[in-house]
Amino acid sequence: MQLQGELKSKGSYQVHYRNIFTAAWTIIRVEGIFALQKGLGPAILYQFCMNGVRLGTFQTIVNMGQKVDREREEEARRRGSVTPRSMDGPRNASDSLPASSSPSNNLARSVVAGALGGALGGMVASPLYLVKTQLQSRALRAIAVGHQHEHTSTFQALRKIYGEQGLRGLWRGVEGAVPRLTLGSALQLSTFSYMKEAVRRSGHVEEPWVPVVASLLSSVNIIIFMEPLDVVRTRLYNQPTDARGRGLYYRGFWDCFRKVIQTEGFLHGMYKGAGAAYFRMAPQAIMGLSFWDSIRRAWYGTGADDEGEDGGGE
Repeated sequence: MQLQGELKSKGSYQVHYRNIFTAAWTIIRVEGIFALQKGLGPAILYQFCMNGVRLGTFQTIVNMGQKVDREREEEARRRGSVTPRSMDGPRNASDSLPASSSPSNNLARSVVAGALGGALGGMVASPLYLVKTQLQSRALRAIAVGHQHEHTSTFQALRKIYGEQGLRGLWRGVEGAVPRLTLGSALQLSTFSYMKEAVRRSGHVEEPWVPVVASLLSSVNIIIFMEPLDVVRTRLYNQPTDARGRGLYYRGFWDCFRKVIQTEGFLHGMYKGAGAAYFRMAPQAIMGLSFWDSIRRAWYGTGADDEGEDGGGE
């Protein structure tokens, strides 16, 4: 849906996919139900590589920050400037914590950790997303949108791209992936943590549904802020190239952004496929973030949240 009507004004092209439901029915009717699973292989590999790097980097940075906080707190206790958390002396939580352990500092740390993790994950897994995009966009002529790449499988596509364009070709379009994943990861991981704490404190939702509700809410933020970057990323990955591997439609991230807005409009062009994106993002966030949260809590112990492993640094 993000490729439909590429660089064409609204009303000047045939609309095959009006929403997620008509798109699914059109694909099933023309190509069969298994066509809905195009690109599943590279999609799974991409998520494994990207999230492995992203979440691993995020938690490592958060843990390092928490270690520094504990060392500073212990030092402050030895100097007599901080009351131990186990005592009833402080009137509020901020009285018993050094400045570096404040909620605002934890939120800032989670944003930075999420952004760095997203950028690294996007760079490492970029070739897999490139192949996934090109495999998923391939369709029969009757319902095809966007440029059609003649790939038959994940490894055939990787070999072909590498053989024709080298390593540079495999990382083509990464300039669209890194900004998207940097901002998207920072928003998702930090808002997931914030939403989880807000939902838990509201008292309206009980475990184990707290991370599920937090995932749904954080996904809304991702779609609002990230869909334009998603469209740009998809366009950069799927565009045709010349013999030297240079894009024929877009010269880069900002060139793509400008051309889409000029020809398709901001809302109509930049939010194409937003509904489908949420239907993908919400279940993925529920499963990914909820499982990650459960595994992390089991790893650090059931009381991890109380010891600072959660808070603003999810």
